[in-house]
Amino acid sequence: MNRIRVLVIAEYADRSETGMFIGLYKSGIDLNVILNGDSRYIHWLKDAGVPYQVINFSGKWDNSSREVIRKALVTHKTQILHLLHRRAIFNGLSASKGLGVKNLIYRGVVGGVSYFNPIDWMSTLNPRVDKIICVANEVKSSLIKKSVSPNKLITIYKGHKLNWYKDPPINLKELSIHKESFIICCVANVRPRKGIPVFIKATSMLPNDGSIHFLLIGEGMDKPEIKELVSKSPQKDNFRILGFREDISAFLGVSHCSVLPCLRGEGLPRSIIESMAYGATPIVTRVGGNPELVKHDYSGLVVEPGNTKELGAAMLTLYKDRAKCKSFSKNAYSTIKKDFSLEDTIKKTSKLYSDIFSNR
Repeated sequence: MNRIRVLVIAEYADRSETGMFIGLYKSGIDLNVILNGDSRYIHWLKDAGVPYQVINFSGKWDNSSREVIRKALVTHKTQILHLLHRRAIFNGLSASKGLGVKNLIYRGVVGGVSYFNPIDWMSTLNPRVDKIICVANEVKSSLIKKSVSPNKLITIYKGHKLNWYKDPPINLKELSIHKESFIICCVANVRPRKGIPVFIKATSMLPNDGSIHFLLIGEGMDKPEIKELVSKSPQKDNFRILGFREDISAFLGVSHCSVLPCLRGEGLPRSIIESMAYGATPIVTRVGGNPELVKHDYSGLVVEPGNTKELGAAMLTLYKDRAKCKSFSKNAYSTIKKDFSLEDTIKKTSKLYSDIFSNR
């Protein structure tokens, strides 16, 4: 039987994506990968023997990158082109024009697509896109509302392996936090849609006696506007503003609760998945794929976006009822193991390749 020839193009491939590439290659797919040379897990591909080459995209319209992609498509007689990120999608679709390959793209956020935006007709709405992998059912639904054919859409969750999440926790003494404290973390790169001011305001509903501490982790958390909001909070002495960190897992490992107060646009938040894998009970808002990831009152709590009082009450519930918090934590861990496994992602993606190949 001939192996299906696939070219996957990413930018900065994350752990889940890199693990998927390796799994697909080992499953018998004739897979080649193009990705940015600074991808954190690129050494995994080398160790696994997965063929790859490096492109550092300069933008959506990168002539030299398109030439490299087109040459790779022709050389490998590619049948399926799988495009994962924005620059990869624009350059890949342009490079594949006229070659007869099947184009498969990834969509990881809700919204941001308009029939009146010409740019979207060169990417998500491009008629030459044969299939769109949606990271959550809500992403799929949002595209259907934009009149994208349901037959073109499929939901495949990003998969994880729990043994990826075994890094040792940080010593709380390094943060000047007592070991008996209840730790609530918020991990996000600061954007207006992430709702960080809502979280900071909601913390005022919790006891201010030093028994609770709040960790702000992510790019932009140390911006002046965030620091100003914290300085005006009655909990200001209980915040630890950590900003961008490479060792986020060390902080998730000591957290009892992980909050993501997004206002809109969320797909399937990696920070919450990793929090669940480390045993931090999630509190998320009812946007995007969050309710698919966190089942309310079972594996965490789901609140309405922008509702400060509801978010504060949810944090207070977990603080007061440690048994419930621990139960949710166990269920959250089991959810990642059962419903978001890497093996399942590989299996479903491989089947999608086979279906596309057989219908070409």
